[in-house]
Amino acid sequence: MMKTTAPLSKVQYGLYVECVAHQGEACYNLPYLYTLDNTLDVLRLCKAVETVVNGRTTLFTRIELNEEGEPMQVVDDEHESWALQVEDVNDIEAMKGQLVEPFNIYGDRLFRFRLLRDAQHLCLFIDYHHIIIDGTSMKLMLNDIDKAYQGVEIEK
Repeated sequence: MMKTTAPLSKVQYGLYVECVAHQGEACYNLPYLYTLDNTLDVLRLCKAVETVVNGRTTLFTRIELNEEGEPMQVVDDEHESWALQVEDVNDIEAMKGQLVEPFNIYGDRLFRFRLLRDAQHLCLFIDYHHIIIDGTSMKLMLNDIDKAYQGVEIEK
C-alpha cells in the first residue's frame, strides 16, 4: 500500500506538542452534535456522509514518528473504506456526556462520525481532531454532505 508522508505544518506541530503534553485529554477535539429532521432518509444520509468522508483522503491522516523520532503526517493513498450506520439508542440526551473521547494522537484515525436515533431525535455526531481539520474545512464538508444528500455530485 502506498503512503504519502509529509512533515507537520508549523500549526500542526504546535498542536502536536500540546497534545503530547495533554495525552488522554480531549483538548483539541472539535465535537459537534447536530439535531436533524426526523423525516430525513437515514440510508441516503449515511451514503452522503460516506461519499464525502471517503472522498477526503486528508481525513485519514495519521500521525507517526519517523526514524528520527519526528512526528510526520501519513496518509494511506488507498485508505481503508469507511462506513456510517444508524445507531438506535434509548436516549441521546443521556448519552451526550459520553460522546467525546480523547484521540490517541499516534496512529489512530483522527475523526469520528455517529448517526444516533432515539424515539424523538435523529442526531449526527461529528468529532475531529483539530490537527486534521479547521473550521473552514468543516463548513465545506457539511455543505458537501448536504449536496450529496440532495444527489449533487461532489468534487474531489
